Amino acid sequence: MLLVDVSMIMHRSFHAMDFLKTSTDVPTGMEFGTFRTLEALQKKYGDLILCFDNYKRKDKGEFYKANRTKKPDSFYERLERLSRAIRHEYHYAQVQGWEADEVICALVPTFDNCFIYSNDRDMYQLLSEECKVIRSHRGKEWVFDKEDMWEKFHLKPHQWAVYKSLMGDKSDNIPKCKGIGAEWGAELVRKAEYVNPKHFAIDPCMMLAKVLDFANLSKNQRKTWEKFKAQLCVNYELIFLRGSNVKVQPPVEGDMEGYKKELEFTCDETEF
Repeated sequence: MLLVDVSMIMHRSFHAMDFLKTSTDVPTGMEFGTFRTLEALQKKYGDLILCFDNYKRKDKGEFYKANRTKKPDSFYERLERLSRAIRHEYHYAQVQGWEADEVICALVPTFDNCFIYSNDRDMYQLLSEECKVIRSHRGKEWVFDKEDMWEKFHLKPHQWAVYKSLMGDKSDNIPKCKGIGAEWGAELVRKAEYVNPKHFAIDPCMMLAKVLDFANLSKNQRKTWEKFKAQLCVNYELIFLRGSNVKVQPPVEGDMEGYKKELEFTCDETEF
């Protein structure tokens, strides 16, 4: 089973392909790229479940994703139409107030083996023997598993959320603790678990904070950490994935071909 972060595909197609237009100058790149990608994924991996966002940004905190440029109303109208259209052909899941990654988190335990199609690194906390992430860039795809994670970051999946809480995430406008590099940050997280694995499992932020409180920091690093300490827990609540009881919906009845015809797509034009 392939769980798809469909919003990633839509936004990527919009930025990369929206130079495409109909004969009446209506932009169609987002739609074309989304259909083409989904059809290619279905051919390669089989069954798909499309996972949709459904949340208000302000509910997550004023700073969360505040660095993203608001698009024109016409974009969101197209996005809504496209979201409805692809439900006519694929199984999907969506929960009011949830982001797509939370939906994916809830679905992963329901499958013996699954892949996640997403470039969101928050997904790394879901890696296991039964779950791997498929990343993509410039038309190329590669599988990222927990062994790759250890090789690249020297971290385990259950350590990822607190590590990212310390290091921040520019794409989501989540601040980092300045003065702590990636390798040192990973070392601090490993030490936090080593000191007390039981307490780390319950409250990793508390254990990481204790390690940093007693770490050999410079005067500037100490000052930065003291200012950041409260933010660590805020970041963790945004990054840590949780979710349960998500129902997968079957494709709904609708005129998908009529929608494609309106966009001037031929029956095989969206195939690779």
